[in-house]
Amino acid sequence: MKVKLVSLKAAQKASEAGRLELSPEMLAAVAARYSRSNEGLNTIISKIDPKNEEKSIDNIFKFIDYGHQSIADN
Repeated sequence: MKVKLVSLKAAQKASEAGRLELSPEMLAAVAARYSRSNEGLNTIISKIDPKNEEKSIDNIFKFIDYGHQSIADN
């Protein structure tokens, strides 16, 4: 099996506009919380500490109840 790293990068116009850029891990965490809560994206993103991404991801997953084995348990 050949595996290739594919990075996510904001579009040039988004970067020029100062839009938020999230790592793949952070994007997955934000999307998981968004899909399982009634919070808006702005509320979830406001809880991110860009200087401590790992803690931010842990905090996001800590409050998600998947109803079965959590992806945060892996």
